[in-house]
Parts: sequence; structure tokens; C-alpha cells
Amino acid sequence: MCEPSSIQGGTIGLTLVDRFGRNLNDQAGIPALQLTNEVFGRGNILRLTQLYYSQKLFDDRLELKGGRLPVGSDFFFGLCEFINLTFCGGQPGNIQGGYIYNWPVSQWAGVVHYKVAPEFTVSVGVYDANPNYLTTDQSTTYFLPGIPASSRASGVMVPVELVWAPKGPLSGTWRLGGWYDSASTIDGGLPGIISTIPGVGGVPDQNLGDQRGRYGVYESIVQRLTVDGPDAVGWHTFLNTTVADHRTSFQDYQIAGGFRHTGTFTWRPQDEVGFAVGTTHVNTAALSPNAGGNEVPIEVWYGWQATGWLNLKFDAQYVINPGGRGFNAAGVKTDNAVVLGMRTEVHF
Repeated sequence: MCEPSSIQGGTIGLTLVDRFGRNLNDQAGIPALQLTNEVFGRGNILRLTQLYYSQKLFDDRLELKGGRLPVGSDFFFGLCEFINLTFCGGQPGNIQGGYIYNWPVSQWAGVVHYKVAPEFTVSVGVYDANPNYLTTDQSTTYFLPGIPASSRASGVMVPVELVWAPKGPLSGTWRLGGWYDSASTIDGGLPGIISTIPGVGGVPDQNLGDQRGRYGVYESIVQRLTVDGPDAVGWHTFLNTTVADHRTSFQDYQIAGGFRHTGTFTWRPQDEVGFAVGTTHVNTAALSPNAGGNEVPIEVWYGWQATGWLNLKFDAQYVINPGGRGFNAAGVKTDNAVVLGMRTEVHF
């Protein structure tokens, strides 16, 4: 990011993301709805994740932002301190990934943030609803050349959000919002929602119902609970809830919450421990052996601050009923899954 010297309050942002590797769920035969390694996904290609201009006005109370943006950069933001996707990033995109694109996918968009009071902000955005942004064809990743205009935008996605950010020792961020996507969709409230791609939101049956938009509501809370020492030492918590349109959603709600403690040991003031539990629900109307089921991941980790710039997070997950009821795509019952991992973070 950079701030143009001649324009007060203006910022230009550019982010490129290059992911590589393999999907652990596929490699281990875990038919989970949510990725057990959240850093994977959306293709092993270089993506334009952010390219925008932001302008703050009226003593920074108003911010106007436009360009290529992932929805989660400005709305339903979630921390990413855990490895399971249930606890990482914007929840609506986790269960509605077919049309709400989390990092690293971006869309052409315009966003307005207005601070109505020192601790309250109202935000509204308009995003180009275009499934072609999901392409893994490198030549069409950036500006979609060669795609007929009729197949580009299928509508717009409009999120609205109210944020309360209390200050002081017990600081936090409380979000309440919703979204509406105007793209034509097939009514899926009857036996109409078919899923062949776990975690993508389901493919509607093209022969059922009328064509209407789709919507959802959400809340997201990140709150410090105690102040046990300097900096971030103490207890912190989060709680995320998302409910999506039952007519059109294969995964129609997700709930996740957890705790983190910094400075658990006095001789290791920067080390942390974390615990989280969540659930993702499969629509009861889905044409799937997992219909009506809940996938329940539990995750714990210890973060060792090895040096001032290197952090190693030792992690364990236990996924109950992967897929919702523990069935794979062939309808075969599978076991609960145990996943061990380590995340490396390097700060320059």
C-alpha cells in the first residue's frame, strides 16, 4: 500500500497472492465441508487479490474505496488464527463460496464506510456478481478478456454492515450485517439442492422453482476479555454466526467460537494457546446423504514465538461427521478425522 503525496487521505493498494500445494482433505480422504488447511484453495495460480484506490474525507469519517476487492477485506471480516477454515476468514464466503468470494479471489467493487460516531461505522458495498472470477485460467484471472459480455456479470452482490468498535483496555470489534445477491437463482427449498463440490455452496437443481435472488445475515464478535499484562497479554474471544437463504444454500448456517490466551506462561509472555469449536449445517432439503447433518470441528493449538520474527503454531484438529453426517460423495460412511499440523509465520 502507498499514500499519494499530493492527495491527502488517499491510498493505493495492491496485493498479489500465489498459492501452491495440495488439498489435505483430498489427500487424506476427508469429505469435509470446510478445508482443514485454510490456506489452500481457488487454484495454484497467481491471483490479483487487491487493486484499489481509497480516499478518506471529512476528518476520516468517510472512506470511499473502489477497484478489485475481496468481500472479506471490508465486510464480515474474521480473524485467521486457526487452521480449519470454519474459524478463519469471512464466514459467508465459507458457506456460500459459489458467489461470495473470500481471499484470494477479488471482484470489481465499490465500498463506502461512514463513521457515524467515534465507535460506530456503517458500510455499504456493491460487488460485481461474476462466477468467471473463479476461473483458474491464468489468462482470464485479471480482467477476463475474451469472455462474452453476456456471460460476465450475472448481477450484483450488496453487503450492508454496522460495526461497533469499543475502545479502551477491553477493546473489540462487533459486526452485524447482511447481504443480497441479485443474480438469478433456482429455488432450492424443495428437494432441489445438489452438492458435488464440498465447501462451494451447492449446485441448484436447474428444473425446480422460480428465479429469485439470494441473501443472508451474520454477526461477528472479536473481544478482549481480560488485561493480564502489557500489550496483548490476557484472554480474547470470538463468536461468528452466519445464516444463509434456505431456498438456495447447500450449507445454510455456520457457527464458530473460541478463545485465545496470550502470555499463558510468565516466562513466555508472547506465546499463546487457542481453542475453538464450530458447526456447519447441511440444508435438510439437499439431495445428499449428509442432508440435515452438522459437521463439527474442534481445534486447539500452541503458538511458540521462537524469535521476534518467527512463530510456530502446533495444531490439532478433530472433525466430527465430516461432510455433515460423515458420508463421502459416494454415500459411504467415513470416520471422524484427526488432523495434526504446524503453521509457520514469518514477520519481516
